Amino acid sequence: KRFHAGDRWTEDVLAVLARSTLDNQLYARSAAYYDELIPRRQRANPRGTGGDGTLSGYYANAARAYAGLGDTKKAVDMASGAVVSW
Repeated sequence: KRFHAGDRWTEDVLAVLARSTLDNQLYARSAAYYDELIPRRQRANPRGTGGDGTLSGYYANAARAYAGLGDTKKAVDMASGAVVSW
C-alpha cells in the first residue's frame, strides 16, 4: 500500500522487490513482480530489441524465478528474452 500511494510504485522499487523475493526463494511473488516490471521497462525505454542490459537482467532473473517454480517453458522463454534484449 505504501509504495502504491503517492506515485512511489516506480521501476526501481519494483526491481528491488523482485530481486529480493528471488534471493529469498519466494519464486511466485518474484515471477509476478518481474511480469509487471519487464513490460514497464519496455514501455519506458522503447529502443526496440537489443542493447538494454537492465532489461536483459530482468529477463534473466525472471527465468530463475520460473525455474524455481518448475515452469521450464516460461523459464526458457524468459532466458530467450534476456538474450534478445541484450
